[in-house]
Amino acid sequence: MREAGRNVVGPLHAVAAIVRDGNTGPAAEVLRELGLTGAGLHERLARYGEPTGKHDHTTFNPAWNRLIDMATGLALGSGDAEVTDEHVLLALAYGRSSLQHGLLEDLGIDPEVVVSALAERGVQVPTLGPPARARPIGLLGPRISFGQDDHRAITTAMIERWPPGTGLWGFNTDGAGGYWLVAEAALDAVAVARAAVTDPDRIVVEPAY
Repeated sequence: MREAGRNVVGPLHAVAAIVRDGNTGPAAEVLRELGLTGAGLHERLARYGEPTGKHDHTTFNPAWNRLIDMATGLALGSGDAEVTDEHVLLALAYGRSSLQHGLLEDLGIDPEVVVSALAERGVQVPTLGPPARARPIGLLGPRISFGQDDHRAITTAMIERWPPGTGLWGFNTDGAGGYWLVAEAALDAVAVARAAVTDPDRIVVEPAY
């Protein structure tokens, strides 16, 4: 994570950790065989640019927390005392979060292939196959955080361009009086959000993955 120059951690960092140099095990073998490399993932992380928010410690985005929660559930269901790379990779294959599921597809990897490859290596996998995505989505852009004062202006600007039901973006509260949204990268929601407010510096941009 430090090598990627970040202090905000998401699921893509988990994938990068699995295929990092020197790491071994079924999950690492599967991802490498499917063409993922540590160097390639660090290059992908760099595309987001540095977060504009200032953090004095490492933080974990919501998608990371959901990923680890699901990986922990898979570990417990398998009777394992610790969460392994294999549990994390299975959580990515089975995850349904809008910020989580689809990451493997965005990396050019079929979740069903991942699950089958893990099973062939003796990893215990769920009986049911990975869920199908409700609709194909593009690569997600960064997480855009903003306060109550900018909420109406930003969401109005987004709705005018991409009405509810398009499935191209979504927003939620952060539980502390603020809001965040994530949209497909092709929408350039960062530019839309910054143009909608009087002080663009109040907007915080961080990796969604």
